[in-house]
Amino acid sequence: MGSTPTTSTKIITNIHYHFIMKRLLRIGLSTLIQSFFPILCWFLLGLTIDSSLINVFSITYPMAFIANIIKEIFGTGANIKAAKKDNPNSVLSGITLGIILGAIIFILLTVFAEPYIAYMSMDVDIYLTFVRYSFIEIYISMVFQLIVEKLYYEDKDKIATIHSIIFNFINIVVLICTSLITKNQVIIIAVTLSALAIYTIGLLIWQYHKFKLDFNIWLNIKYESNDIVASVLMLVSYFFGFSNVFANGIEYAAAINFVAIITDTQWDAYDAVSTVAKLDIIKEDFNLKRHLKNGLIFVAILVSSILILFFSLFSVYGVNMQIGIYFMLFQIADFIICLPMYTISPYIQLKHSALKNTANEIICYVIRAVLSVTLPTVFCMDIGQVSVSVLSIVFYIIIMKKYFIVNKNGFIEAKLRPQKKQNDNSLTQ
Repeated sequence: MGSTPTTSTKIITNIHYHFIMKRLLRIGLSTLIQSFFPILCWFLLGLTIDSSLINVFSITYPMAFIANIIKEIFGTGANIKAAKKDNPNSVLSGITLGIILGAIIFILLTVFAEPYIAYMSMDVDIYLTFVRYSFIEIYISMVFQLIVEKLYYEDKDKIATIHSIIFNFINIVVLICTSLITKNQVIIIAVTLSALAIYTIGLLIWQYHKFKLDFNIWLNIKYESNDIVASVLMLVSYFFGFSNVFANGIEYAAAINFVAIITDTQWDAYDAVSTVAKLDIIKEDFNLKRHLKNGLIFVAILVSSILILFFSLFSVYGVNMQIGIYFMLFQIADFIICLPMYTISPYIQLKHSALKNTANEIICYVIRAVLSVTLPTVFCMDIGQVSVSVLSIVFYIIIMKKYFIVNKNGFIEAKLRPQKKQNDNSLTQ
């Protein structure tokens, strides 16, 4: 009789463990698809039109962080608010405001694309048309991600994955088929962007229903303040850092562009670790040991894919192998270091102190931005990137040891603290 509860508990735990891992892989797949297919488009455009077009990815990469900031405030933050405050109006309010703000920003970027390309030390005549295409594509993808984020928080990640596959299939098929039919760049981008816009508008119509405009931007920022700060400072790091690297010559520009392309998809997929953690934290079912174990398996898959892509493709695109390996090793090291950060950071943000977590992000990413801009080496961005991760891990270890304990089952419990005052019974939020 005494063994029955233990056996039942183990069965339930194993079922939940496999559910979490399945969800992690599904959300990771959705994110990976959303990142990989645009990158594949640039690879194929290099073959069908002009090999130099692959560099557009790195030229416009910093601006992707603007889209990410909008998604974090008006997508993730709004969905967390809806879940915590039982306020469904905030989700559609966030999507609507995000669409409007994003349109203003990316229209301006498209209009002023020429000075942007010149600042990046690249040829305006070669890249202008497809840089403008990239800006508009980033915007449409941002709107699509606002919808996908809504589906995640409604536990419809399977549906989100299906739409990610369809959206990106449309992107690559229309873009490449059109580029095979005609070499007119304006026609190619007009047809492709029209197809993506039509599909995204269809999804918006499907998701929209009558709602009341109800949006608290400061509360949304609070829920995602650490990720928002990270995105802002990553924008600064890459905007100035890429400019510094490109100034060292085409060999280094080609190498960092190649490594950025083959690792960007995996970094985007890595966000699934944080997304799944947030979903469990909101549901009061966050198990640190289980999430770290799942995350380790997930990271191993991502790193393996990086190695396969690098050694399969570096010769095809004429990348200096030695320089490329240096850049790649920095990225792999950071992949491994970041696992505890992606797992613990959401818990500290949502359950302990958003202020402390955001302060840590500000300090670390300011250091990263400074190192990326000022270090007298072509590897300045990579050194700054790894340094920030190490500093963040130290911060999370200190917070966890001071305020929490992890019980033998893997769940986090608050430490009992001496009650010096009547109002010191709970953690400051």
